[in-house]
Amino acid sequence: LDSENEALVQEALAKALGAPAGMQWQDAEVHRGPDGRPRFEVRGTVDARVRALGITSIHVSLSHDAGIASAVVVAEGPGAPAEPST
Repeated sequence: LDSENEALVQEALAKALGAPAGMQWQDAEVHRGPDGRPRFEVRGTVDARVRALGITSIHVSLSHDAGIASAVVVAEGPGAPAEPST
């Protein structure tokens, strides 16, 4: 992806993860898979957030039409473990 579209997809990921302070967005890279679909490679601070939220799959949709681009990220998984009640 070009840098403009990568930034768009990273912004969608930030929103899906709740955009907490301290995440380093260079820890999320967007690549095209063998099938041509965009996919994330996450590490470091972004991987830590994904694990904390119990996310097991991240899906990316990127669309262009009439000079407008949009990106949607769906993060799915069982969720973070429940905190013990006191």
